[in-house]
Amino acid sequence: MKIIYTKHAKRKFKELERLGIKVSRRDITETTRNPEHSDRTSDFPKLIASNSFDKTRIIRVVFRKENDKIIVITFYSNFANTPPVRARMKRSSERTYPKG
Repeated sequence: MKIIYTKHAKRKFKELERLGIKVSRRDITETTRNPEHSDRTSDFPKLIASNSFDKTRIIRVVFRKENDKIIVITFYSNFANTPPVRARMKRSSERTYPKG
């Protein structure tokens, strides 16, 4: 399958590199084609594929499949054993607010 990157995904390479995280297109390809973990339900029809990236980090790739193409929407690196931001956010009904 051919891999196409959105403008946002193309910018992510430089943004992560400025933070000292060097991600290659090969890393993205490997993650989308052979993920260690994949999430097909939480952001359907988008897919989230994860792979180990180095000793402490994983890489997550958000993409969708269209015909014979993989369209990479975004990707990010996270420390292993850390849930994605969405999973860490509380719903508005679960938030606590200071009294006052």
